[in-house]
Amino acid sequence: MAYPPQHFYTPEEYLTFERASGTKHEYVNGNILAIRRVNAQHVLIVTNLVGELGLQLKAGPCKVYSAALRVRTAPTGLYTYPDVIVLCDE
Repeated sequence: MAYPPQHFYTPEEYLTFERASGTKHEYVNGNILAIRRVNAQHVLIVTNLVGELGLQLKAGPCKVYSAALRVRTAPTGLYTYPDVIVLCDE
């Protein structure tokens, strides 16, 4: 059985698509993938983790963010929405 050729998106195409979309997607190796929905237990764990990390890092230069921020990893070109992000630099 022959499969249709797969289209690989550029990062620019992904960002254009993502900005126009009403839902979040990841960009992995030229593919645009919908992010799975999470359940209440997952959200509670993330909320607790963000709170605890925020308390631990309160006095320092680092800041804690939740899954609302899109992150690009330079080595792989991956765009994703991690559950928790800790940034200690600009």
